[in-house]
Amino acid sequence: MSITARTKHLINSSSGYQYIPFKNALQPYAFLLLISISLYLNTFKHEVAFDDEVVLHKNEFVMKGFKGIPSLLTHDSYYSYYKQLQSESSLPGGRYRPLSLITFAIEQQFIGIIPDGIVGPNSWDTNHNRLKDPKEDTNKDGLYTDYDFWVKGAGFRHVVNVLLYALLIGLIYRVLITYIFPTMKDMVFCAVLLFAVHPLHTEVVANIKSRDEILSLLFIFLTLSFALKYIKNFHRKDLVWTSVYMLLALLSKEYALLLFVMIPAILFVFYRDNLDLKESGFWILALLVLLASLALVKFFNAGTLVATPILFLYGGYYFSKRSRKASTRLIFALGSALVFYLSLRFSATIHQVSLASFSGDIIANPYLYATTEQLLASKIAVWLKYLELFFIPNGLIMDYSFSTIAYSDFQSIKVWLSILIYSVLIILSIYTFFKRSSWSFGFMLLIGFFVPVANIFVDIGATMGERLFFHSSLGVCILVSLFFFSMITRFKSTQKSVVLFVGLMIIFQNSIYAFLTIKRNPDWKNNHALFIADSPKAPNNINMLVGASSAWYDLSVMPKNKAQRITYLQNSINLCNQGLKIYSNHIQFNYNKAISFYGLELFDSCLIESDKVLKRSRAFPAMNIMRSKVSDKWMLKGVEFFQKGDHKQGMQYLLKSVSANKANDKAWNNLGKALYDAGAKDKALVCFQSALKINPRNEVSKAAIVKIQSEVKQ
Repeated sequence: MSITARTKHLINSSSGYQYIPFKNALQPYAFLLLISISLYLNTFKHEVAFDDEVVLHKNEFVMKGFKGIPSLLTHDSYYSYYKQLQSESSLPGGRYRPLSLITFAIEQQFIGIIPDGIVGPNSWDTNHNRLKDPKEDTNKDGLYTDYDFWVKGAGFRHVVNVLLYALLIGLIYRVLITYIFPTMKDMVFCAVLLFAVHPLHTEVVANIKSRDEILSLLFIFLTLSFALKYIKNFHRKDLVWTSVYMLLALLSKEYALLLFVMIPAILFVFYRDNLDLKESGFWILALLVLLASLALVKFFNAGTLVATPILFLYGGYYFSKRSRKASTRLIFALGSALVFYLSLRFSATIHQVSLASFSGDIIANPYLYATTEQLLASKIAVWLKYLELFFIPNGLIMDYSFSTIAYSDFQSIKVWLSILIYSVLIILSIYTFFKRSSWSFGFMLLIGFFVPVANIFVDIGATMGERLFFHSSLGVCILVSLFFFSMITRFKSTQKSVVLFVGLMIIFQNSIYAFLTIKRNPDWKNNHALFIADSPKAPNNINMLVGASSAWYDLSVMPKNKAQRITYLQNSINLCNQGLKIYSNHIQFNYNKAISFYGLELFDSCLIESDKVLKRSRAFPAMNIMRSKVSDKWMLKGVEFFQKGDHKQGMQYLLKSVSANKANDKAWNNLGKALYDAGAKDKALVCFQSALKINPRNEVSKAAIVKIQSEVKQ
């Protein structure tokens, strides 16, 4: 059926709603799509924030556009980023989520590609004329930096994110009312509306990098849609599409692995006649999928890569063809997609299957200082935080790393409350599943999608993240809506009063969440807005304090902020001091303090901080450049004092100049002249010789040395 024919069919069909006054079946779709887009209209002019730089401008394959797509499929998702850092990925098992990166590469083709994929210096100079043309100041901040290249086309990417989100919302609604809850349309609409407006999803939609979450859930529901459609009509093309969408879901993110459990579970609850657990072919195919996957994971090599998919496809097709049950054939379709995905993944990533935690410092491993008891208790306590943010989504932040959430132990009430709540949820999910209750679908989504991010079975390398609850939150929305409508059916009231109550409750609840979503979106405009907005909410978060201090410094150098420059620089320094009290080993704080002190012309403090940086790392070339500038400024000030006749002050500044930068030959020359005039010819000679050693073409030094040596001989 074409889109036009389907639209006409929806217009001519009754909505089937009991409480919500939709006149036809198209209106709920239109309303949900309109809401989904309207809520995020204020992101269309956003720039880039958080990890966008990592997946976009530091990914050479994305920057190549269409030509980079093959490399995206054959490399770890962070290969290019770590390559440019001249290091190797430390992420357990690597990261292989190429689909979102492929969409970025397609967008880049229209935004403007870089043939070699490397964003070089002066990337803002798009016409290469070395002039600061007004059109090259993309973000209109009065500066001409690489950031002007980064934000080019960012609005286009944000529009795509919002449209994909709207498409996802429409798809979820369609799958739920068509295959899962066909007689509970009011409930489905309220659940999907709650999901669409929920502020917990702002990171997913407003942050370009988080597109992988949208694509993952989108293709999971497309897989569900065609799998359940196949159950009804037994058309082979639907089986093929099930396999295709399963592969795309896996290429988006690993959540799709849960479909191997979720689809049979849905059949057991909602389509019991289409699941025959006594059929041997079903279990044989399930075993083949497991063995093929284990072969690729455990014995990965060139031979396995070729042999395993072929053997699985041959054996799987034989058993699926013999079966007359749709469920058995679906396992083959899903298994084919999985085997192909694993073949791609293990040929692209470093083959790590260890679940060992990150090691190193507290930035990479937020639980580095936790005891064994605290490690487990703290992770369990975080589970409660997800539910808390769902029901009270105020005070959202972009990062929950050290030390936003304090370590817990098993004497904490929160830990035991978390254990109790999730135990109840697991028990209810098992109970409703075997009772074949419609509630079980909500529990499937909540518990199933939460397991991979619970930080127990798989180390996610972080404490938590709002985007990580995106999939599970749909399950909570469904459960909340089911509970709400189950209570309505118990009311002994007139139909009109029930309708009024339902309407007011829906409007009140979703209006609050919609308001919070619209309010939160501007924080994701760029790093300046994001870190400055979020740092007061997490005053002990190291990453947040670093980001906020950098943001205040960046704002201080913008011409439009000239009047607030000193205040902004002081803000940066204060945040660094705050961070150093929490974690004194973070070199970025010293770096930010150094450049902020330089901006305030507090050069002594600047050099103290730069010394701390250079003693621990030489990976900050800006420190040496800054020291050279300080040296020049002190040299000029020293000369100025000498010209005024204040030789004592002048000498002090010249000594400070050569101390700041021992490679400043001009400073050595001026110091030598000052010492010569003071009668210290021997010391002056040493200064001029030092200058000549630094710069053999220094004619001033040469002449001074000849003059002093001739005078000494006389």
